[in-house]
Amino acid sequence: MKDLLEARGLTGIQSALPSMTMIIHFEQMLKKMRPYFIERIGENAVNGLVFKEVGDEYHVYYGGDRVVAESRGAAAQLIFGTWTGAKDAMLGVGGCAGEVLRACLPIPGVRYGVNYV
Repeated sequence: MKDLLEARGLTGIQSALPSMTMIIHFEQMLKKMRPYFIERIGENAVNGLVFKEVGDEYHVYYGGDRVVAESRGAAAQLIFGTWTGAKDAMLGVGGCAGEVLRACLPIPGVRYGVNYV
C-alpha cells in the first residue's frame, strides 16, 4: 500500500498513536509475563523485579533503582515500545532497573484473542 501511495505522489511518516494499547492491570500483566522475562534475562534477575502502581504512576523496581512511567499511556510505551523510542528515556534514568528492563522490553505486541493477557 505504501508503494502505491508513494507512486501517486503521496508521502507519510510512521507514527504511533497514543493509547492504541491500554494496560488495565499493570502489576498482573507483568507478573504473567514472568516466563518470557525468564527466557530473556534469567530467573535470578526476574526474582529481583517488583512491579507497582503508585497513584497514577507505574513503577518497576530492581534493587534500589526504579523505572517510572508517569501515566497509563507511558506504561504502554515502556512495555510495548514506540517508533520514537520513548521507552529509552524512561529506561535511561532507571539505573540498574532500566538496564534489566532494556534486556527484555519491548515485549511482542499483544493481539486480542490467542495472545490476550
